[in-house]
Amino acid sequence: MFSPKNLLIHLFFAIIAGGMFLYGAGNTALIWNMVWALLALDVAILVRQNNHTASKLLITPFWLFFYPNTFYILTEIVNLQFSSNALWEQSSLILFMLYVPAILFGIMAGVESVELIFKGYGIQFYGLRLLVISLLSLFSSYAIYIGRYANLHSWDIFTRPLVFLNGLTSAINWSSFPFILGFTLMQIMVLVFAVDE
Repeated sequence: MFSPKNLLIHLFFAIIAGGMFLYGAGNTALIWNMVWALLALDVAILVRQNNHTASKLLITPFWLFFYPNTFYILTEIVNLQFSSNALWEQSSLILFMLYVPAILFGIMAGVESVELIFKGYGIQFYGLRLLVISLLSLFSSYAIYIGRYANLHSWDIFTRPLVFLNGLTSAINWSSFPFILGFTLMQIMVLVFAVDE
């Protein structure tokens, strides 16, 4: 299950998370977002390496559950309060060198997981890949909006299902459109650059 590449990815996670704890970055939300992104990648690895279609179909919803967190990590940019002097003060530079890799880690985990899903299901036709990328990006952007603005989280599906369902419906409005459209286009752009034709 774990190739050298996958082991290195897990090592990168450990180094970044360890550095955040060591240097007191204090942003546990960022570390949790990295955990969710890593889980999305690990579930995609299971889909890719599974030979039974029924098992893949049972595992894929778990990937969809964690996948939006891979790009949600981008919203952590708003918490970068040290960015104006990041390259001039050592303490700010260390935080910068932890936050940026953490954000890149989440995005790259998402990109890699999409590629693994395509390989796992044998999706080779580029037009179908673009359709899946577009729908996945729209779904993910809506989930990111809900997480950021409706203050709902993945686990709320299980811990507060009625609140979660209410939040889903109340989050659909015209004011959410620019965020969802922007994040959708951003994800499509990243995935088109990264995923093979």
